[in-house]
Amino acid sequence: MYAGPTLVKEYANRQANYVLHSPKLTARFAMFNGLCSHLADDDGTVRLDGSPLFTMSDGETPLLFEKQKVGYTWPIESPANIIGDSEKHKCRWQAFFYGGRMSVRLIPEWSRFEGAHHRTSFEIPGRWKSPGGPPRWKRIVGVDEKGKESDVRPGAKLKVTAAELEFPGGKWNLAFQFQPPQHITFEGTGMKFSVNSFTKDNWQVGFVRPDGFDVWRGKKKLAARVKKQPVDIHVKAGDGRAVQSAIDKAAVVIRGHHHDLVFRQNTIGHEKPADEWHAGILVSRHATGFQSADNQFRHV
Repeated sequence: MYAGPTLVKEYANRQANYVLHSPKLTARFAMFNGLCSHLADDDGTVRLDGSPLFTMSDGETPLLFEKQKVGYTWPIESPANIIGDSEKHKCRWQAFFYGGRMSVRLIPEWSRFEGAHHRTSFEIPGRWKSPGGPPRWKRIVGVDEKGKESDVRPGAKLKVTAAELEFPGGKWNLAFQFQPPQHITFEGTGMKFSVNSFTKDNWQVGFVRPDGFDVWRGKKKLAARVKKQPVDIHVKAGDGRAVQSAIDKAAVVIRGHHHDLVFRQNTIGHEKPADEWHAGILVSRHATGFQSADNQFRHV
């Protein structure tokens, strides 16, 4: 059994897509070429629908784009990742998912650029959906020659390590991170940049709470939380109705025989508080060695 980001196949409206289900992030990719054209946050609010999240080129020739005629993808459903083959087979790229984020990089062994050209260009068009008003860059974190960070304003050719896009009235912002930092050209709420095709440079995108940007990019620790003590649920032997009630009210129920099962980086529970406490994860006594790691529990 696997618990974490997963890809499922979707056939609807004469389109074939892979749908990513991940904590804090839902995305849709075309089976044909891997183009991502749908992005929604943890509350289901859609921030991209019908327009590409990103396109690629070698600086001259488009490699991943809306009217692409040739393309291939190799999906892995769990743990979720997608490998895409570019136009004219010049390179292969990979999108993989962890910790509520999407990370994109080139696969060095399949990059076939000629001569001294060794960079792949990305464009994020930035055609976001924002009913509450035009989105804006809340923070852009630049770096100088010595690697010192500072907040900068949008402009041309900034060396940037991370950026946060704010949606007015929204509960989640959209965050970007570049490893290593890259020279970014901001165009409205979009951006252009290039990465080295052979050194596994990557860029990442994910949704964050308005106060969670620095935690998301690894520059700030989570605030200390009150440790919740486990609650034992005792049911009298033979009381089938009470047993069934505990099962029905638990957020997650693990049945049957399992060994060393791990639930990692999931949000478990309920959107609103209940009248009484219920189990977040109810585990069968036959599931030995069960572990819960880096999960968020809500109202359980």
